[in-house]
Amino acid sequence: MKLQDLKKDAMKGDVHVAKKFSWQAAISRASGIKVHDDVKLLKKRIRKAKKRRTKNAEKWKERIEEQQKVKVEKQQNRSENIYDRIQEKKMRKI
Repeated sequence: MKLQDLKKDAMKGDVHVAKKFSWQAAISRASGIKVHDDVKLLKKRIRKAKKRRTKNAEKWKERIEEQQKVKVEKQQNRSENIYDRIQEKKMRKI
């Protein structure tokens, strides 16, 4: 991406920028540093990251929905218990 952005700059020139990056990569490789410049692998990693993000978003959405269901069930149970207690109290009075 950096290479493409710099290529758009007319003052620096395409050839100069490409040579600079290729030399930097060669020097890094020679010194034992890993250079991540394989386009195929970079695209694969981007796709994998997007897929992971969408999966996490779906899981989060399911978690929120589950919490809402539990909350509604608890509220309903509580209101039923309160109603039952009131009815029980009325029956004792009678």
